[in-house]
Amino acid sequence: MKLSSFFRGPRIKPHTPKLTATALVVSLVVSIVVLVVIGMLAMGTARADGGDEHTDSQESGPYIVDINLSPGHSVLGQNQISVILRSLDDRELVTTATVEVSASGPEGSTGFQDIPAYDDQNYGLFQADIPFDLVGKWEVLVAISSDLGETMVVVPIDVAESGDGGINFIIVAAVVVIILAVIVFIWGKVSGTKEPSPEVG
Repeated sequence: MKLSSFFRGPRIKPHTPKLTATALVVSLVVSIVVLVVIGMLAMGTARADGGDEHTDSQESGPYIVDINLSPGHSVLGQNQISVILRSLDDRELVTTATVEVSASGPEGSTGFQDIPAYDDQNYGLFQADIPFDLVGKWEVLVAISSDLGETMVVVPIDVAESGDGGINFIIVAAVVVIILAVIVFIWGKVSGTKEPSPEVG
């Protein structure tokens, strides 16, 4: 052995610090928490944008009329209206009736007349798709006729622009995939790394 090698001592290969398993677990937990928060915000935004139904209940003529509009905040384009009829006297469902929906909107809008609402399942739920072509205040008129008699119900609504629902779930899904790919890559690096042993030369 050369004296120079003896005095220099053992040579140790340079070691670049790697992420530990604990750090990886912490990163994974933080990522999951962030994604859960994003999901909750997205659902909240969707509800605020009209994800729920708007319900209006009125007593009119011989009926109790329950009207549901979906989405809750009516938007431009197609919306759905559902009408449930009950007898004012005995609260029994009315399953045989003629229900027609009309609407008038702000100046410049194109209203519509006598769109039929059908009870396809024959259990007292009359439904129709109705179009709104202009933002603003509208009045929806529901005309009802059956053996009990005839009546009309007016429901005022505000029509708004249709939003994007806030957060794009496609983008969220892409972020999830990228995060998982990075985690798998780092885990492979950590698992395949061993502590270096001193090299004596």
